[in-house]
Amino acid sequence: MVLYQDVRDASLIERHGLFMAEGRLVVELLLGASRHTVRSVFLSEHAADAMADTIGLAECRGIPVFIAEQRILNDIAGFDLHRGCLALGERGAPLGVPQVLGMLSPQRRAVLPILEAVTNHDNVGGAMRVAAAFGAPALLSCPRTADPLYRKAIRVSMGHALRVPHARLDHWPQDLDRLTGAGVRLVAMTTDQSAEPIETVEERAGREQWGAIGILIGAEGDGLTPAAMQFTTARASITMVPGVDSLNAVTALAIVLHRLARPSGAARQ
Repeated sequence: MVLYQDVRDASLIERHGLFMAEGRLVVELLLGASRHTVRSVFLSEHAADAMADTIGLAECRGIPVFIAEQRILNDIAGFDLHRGCLALGERGAPLGVPQVLGMLSPQRRAVLPILEAVTNHDNVGGAMRVAAAFGAPALLSCPRTADPLYRKAIRVSMGHALRVPHARLDHWPQDLDRLTGAGVRLVAMTTDQSAEPIETVEERAGREQWGAIGILIGAEGDGLTPAAMQFTTARASITMVPGVDSLNAVTALAIVLHRLARPSGAARQ
């Protein structure tokens, strides 16, 4: 139970190779449709009643389930846990460039989001949700980007951070060179005047039959670093009306993935 104490201490969880999931939707996804192993579940009495079927399946799989009064759950967690539901998952072995390249299929254009210094957990969670929506095989990031398995990022992703594989490129930006060496075309999203409209890049990718594409997204405000930009095949921008200089990182990523990923058989909204 000690690992549930003060769940805001992300470093404590990370040192044990674990992550914390919060909320009924997220915990149900972790238990039923995630690529991660579940270590244990901790719920309020009310949440346990509402999730009886899910909890029953967890117990059948031998996963420890702890149930307590809401006030005890709050005391242990260190804050008012309105959702009344926590779970510990195992991070698993970290992925690197070789594992990501092994996920790519020559029969289908794969588009990989790559985040540089995106430190806001809301944006990282949103990027994971967008990556899932457009069929990205994985999301990559530099070491300065926020942890996609941080509790808030998982919640913002609507649980998709538990489904989409994540690889941290520890040798940044040299790992970008390894990607290009394996045939991945890198497209930098930038507001620089030299950038091509994304429509032009889309047409070029089709004409030249690009295979895997990596979409580089930088932090809002600072954008991408010159060190990362040097490995790009193209620099792209999203055309907007005068007076608006940029978009939220997640919004920009969604627009680009929609244009380049071309998911088939998808539901429309």
